[in-house]
Amino acid sequence: MKKFLCACLITLCACNILNAEDYDISGNWLVHGEGFVEKSFVRSSLELEGNMTLTTRTLREISRDIQALIIDNETVTNLSNELLDSDMKALTDYNIHIRLDATELNIKAWEEYLLNGINIPVLLPEMRPTNNNPFTLPAVTYEGLTYQVTFTGIDSGTVKITGYIDVDLVGDCEVNSDSSIWREGTSEPARSSSSSGCNSGMGIFAFALLLTGVLKFVRH
Repeated sequence: MKKFLCACLITLCACNILNAEDYDISGNWLVHGEGFVEKSFVRSSLELEGNMTLTTRTLREISRDIQALIIDNETVTNLSNELLDSDMKALTDYNIHIRLDATELNIKAWEEYLLNGINIPVLLPEMRPTNNNPFTLPAVTYEGLTYQVTFTGIDSGTVKITGYIDVDLVGDCEVNSDSSIWREGTSEPARSSSSSGCNSGMGIFAFALLLTGVLKFVRH
């Protein structure tokens, strides 16, 4: 019985160690997805593609310039010296370039750039993002479009783009798109793919085993 309990505890600890392992989301990412463009009562499917560049730095590197941090989707201004002198990473800048094609509305290769979507550095959570524990950036609105980026892994995630664009010869059009994002050099993720590795689902499974063992021990 003791060996069983120890095995379960080791599994839980291993999951926590892997999830808390240092990670980084900086670099070049690719974007691809579908959605629709609507003009008056005419709706056309669209294909969207593009790229995204992310920049992260440690708090120690930017401590002199930090007035506030976004932590767990909240803006925090009362920052301790211990935190500012740490190696924890924050997202300091992200740029997105998108291109969309909606042939039914004669919209081809419409492009937009979102430059520097971060006004306040966003602290990366200690636990690496998974499908069960995603990391979502604050929504950013630029030139009529709102971008909502969510990471479901260190190499994958999604971006939801909604709003309105002004297209020559067509006028204002509503845009709604859900796109996959993935780190350049890796494979485009499947929409329904589950997170890999020792995620929170694995932790729940191990905890269930541990609880079952404890109940058996109590009954005996």
